[in-house]
Amino acid sequence: MRTGLAFSVKTQSRIAFSSEGMTFGSKETLQCALSGWSIIKNVEFKKSTSNKTRLTVVCVQHDNQTRPCLWRLHAAKSKRLGGVWKISTITGRHTCTNPILSASHRNCTSKFICQFIIGTLRQQLDLKPKEIITRISSKFDVKVSYMKAWDARRKAIRSVFGSYEESYSSLYRMMEAIRLAVPGSVYNIQVTQGMRFKSIFWSFGPSIVGWKYCRPILCLDGTFLLGKYRGTLLAAVGVDGNGGLYPLAFVVVESESIESWIWFLQMLHDLIVSTHSRPDLCIISNKHAGLIRGCCEIFPWAAHRHCLRHLRENFKKVLRRLAIPNCDAVCDKMYWAGNTDDIKIHERHMRDIQNIKKEAYDWLMERDRTKWALTYDGGFRYGVMTTNASECFNGVLRRARRLPIQGLIMSIYYNLVSLFIKRTTKVEQWTASDGSAFVPHTKAVLELAGRQARRSPQPTQINNHEFKVFDMSCSSFHFVITSPQTCIYSCGHPQIYHMPSKHAVTALSSRRWDHNAFVSTYYSLVCYKENAILLCVFTENVKPVRISAPF
Repeated sequence: MRTGLAFSVKTQSRIAFSSEGMTFGSKETLQCALSGWSIIKNVEFKKSTSNKTRLTVVCVQHDNQTRPCLWRLHAAKSKRLGGVWKISTITGRHTCTNPILSASHRNCTSKFICQFIIGTLRQQLDLKPKEIITRISSKFDVKVSYMKAWDARRKAIRSVFGSYEESYSSLYRMMEAIRLAVPGSVYNIQVTQGMRFKSIFWSFGPSIVGWKYCRPILCLDGTFLLGKYRGTLLAAVGVDGNGGLYPLAFVVVESESIESWIWFLQMLHDLIVSTHSRPDLCIISNKHAGLIRGCCEIFPWAAHRHCLRHLRENFKKVLRRLAIPNCDAVCDKMYWAGNTDDIKIHERHMRDIQNIKKEAYDWLMERDRTKWALTYDGGFRYGVMTTNASECFNGVLRRARRLPIQGLIMSIYYNLVSLFIKRTTKVEQWTASDGSAFVPHTKAVLELAGRQARRSPQPTQINNHEFKVFDMSCSSFHFVITSPQTCIYSCGHPQIYHMPSKHAVTALSSRRWDHNAFVSTYYSLVCYKENAILLCVFTENVKPVRISAPF
């Protein structure tokens, strides 16, 4: 008995519908299998009788006056076989077969395409109509219109997740299924007094456990949803030791408002314990009023830093209001001043801005330089200057923004599984091919610092612990080395990036001390591997959650 619809091209070519007695689990399965066979054979049919218990189809040329085709198929629902559909009679044979394939086919309906792509859609939730057109063309040599492909995709999404309304109504049950399938996952659904959906917060268990091995940074940003009821997706994304994205938590809210950001931060604090157990937490975001207020009230101990790219956009608006010519050049100076780790370069660019327009300089000085300038940061942001991490992950989901809310959540789930699998594969390759104690990006930075240190002049030793180091530009830096793990330096690079600079390598080499001791443990391969082990257990033991409507 054929209880499902699995019709690849090879399977279709074997389905000749020439033998009576074939059975199917449902009428829809029978119809779609018949459509697939007719497309492969380049014949067309039309319904003669169709109701809840019977289906009769005849060739589309059945009523042709000059050359009728008498092929006819009758199927009925069999009570004796438990309600399955059985082909009872097939009379005649197709005499209208055309050896030339037509560009379109009447039986290649949106309903048939829906059943054809539904398995792919479960794995690729952001399947586009153009991709559907390509798949149908390559499998059946039939060209379908964009609107038909779009309608088929809409029907497939509804078949998997239900309608937009059903997706919201069964959301609680879906999140409970995820919580049971993915240990450690948390969520919270907020509704109005009339039991209408208002917002949802969720985070997957492996992301929560593994984030403690990442740098203590969270980039917060949002993106618009494009479904029937719109809304906004807010995301908190971390950065691992090798500079990779590490999505931690998500929220879907009605709009990006003060209330929604405060609620998001409150859920981060209440449901994810690791966010308030890390005293060196740094939150990087734009200057939204809700974020500023929420960080002050909910994470008062955390360092709140502003995204330099968002600040540049706001600064450009100020320059235009001040009617300053060549705004882009002035904005570049502001960006270089914020992104440099050299205090002298920072001050030079700030003086240039002051000479161009004092009002623009005053506007920047009012924005607390510890919030946006790397040289005044104090090492909280680990060199991460923008919220590009969260924006990049939002970009990955850009094609899933039109899905119902359950489809959006599952798209994030599958993207995380794919990301974690790639990460575990990489760490296995690094461990097998390299004996370094650090991740590849950090290893490359340390090797560059070592090469530059070898070209630097010999440091001047002031006493047993103090050194003065010169670089090729004749700039001098003061170092006080009291132990192999303790160093006081005038060069801001080690404190900002939590790894030694070329000047620190030069000074430490003069004492024959290992400069790797000054590298943060977040950059170590051991820490990265611990995270990968957790992700490996997640990807091996947790089966993908399948959600079908009705849930």
